[in-house]
Amino acid sequence: MRFKPSWIPTFAAFICITLMLKLGFWQLYRAQDKEALQQSSELLRLHSIQHPFNFADLLKQLPKIALAANDAYLQVSGHFLSTKIILHDNRMNEGQAGYHVLTVFQPDHSELALLVNLGWHNWPNSDRKNRPTVSLPTKTLQLGGTIRIPVKGVFTLMKNTDLIESHFILVETLELDHLSQQLHHPLAPFVLQLDANLPLFQQSDLQRHWLKANEVGITSEKHRGYAFQWFTMAAVVFGLYIGLNLKQQT
Repeated sequence: MRFKPSWIPTFAAFICITLMLKLGFWQLYRAQDKEALQQSSELLRLHSIQHPFNFADLLKQLPKIALAANDAYLQVSGHFLSTKIILHDNRMNEGQAGYHVLTVFQPDHSELALLVNLGWHNWPNSDRKNRPTVSLPTKTLQLGGTIRIPVKGVFTLMKNTDLIESHFILVETLELDHLSQQLHHPLAPFVLQLDANLPLFQQSDLQRHWLKANEVGITSEKHRGYAFQWFTMAAVVFGLYIGLNLKQQT
C-alpha cells in the first residue's frame, strides 16, 4: 500500500485539522481563564462575608477587580425611589419560567442609583398580562446582598423589545445604560441581588435562590468538554485522510 495523496485533499485536511486544533486550544484557554476568575471571585466573596463592601468603596475598586466582584457581599444604606419596576423576563427557576423584579435604590451620598433585584416570580397561570404587586418601604434603610455584573452584548433573538407601561418596564436583557435612560437615573454598573434573610422582606412571595456567577452560562468543565470534542474531530479527520488516501493507492 502506498500513500500518495493529491494536493487538494491534503490542503483541505490541513485547513480543517488546523482550525479544529485552534478551536480546541481556545476552549482550553477559556477554561483556564474562567477557573482563575472563579478562584479570585471566591476569595473576594469569602472576604466580603466577613468585611462587606460599602457602595462607595465598591465603585472605586470595581475597575481593578472587574468580574471578580460577582457574588461579593455589599451593604448599602439609602432609600427606594418611586420609579417604574423592571421585570426581567425569561428567568428560569427549577425549570419554571418567570421573571426577576428589580427596582431602583438611591444610596446615601451618591449621585448613582443602584438597581436592586428583589427576587424571582413565576408568571401566574402562564398569564403574561398579570403584574406583581410590589410594596416598598419609603424610609431610609440598609440593604445587603450579592453583586451581579450584567454581561454586555449577550445575544438575544429579540432586541429593543422593551414593553413600557405605566408602572413597569418589561425587558429581555439587563442593559444598564439603556435602563438609565428609561428611568432617568444614572445607574451603578452592577446589580444588588437582595439577601433572602433580610427580615424586612421575608414575607415577600418573591424567591431569592441566587446562583453563583460561575454556575450561569458556560462553565470551565463545559469548555474542556468542547475542547475534547474539537480534538476528537481533528483526529477523525486525520484518520479519514490517511485511510482514504491509502485506499486510493492500493
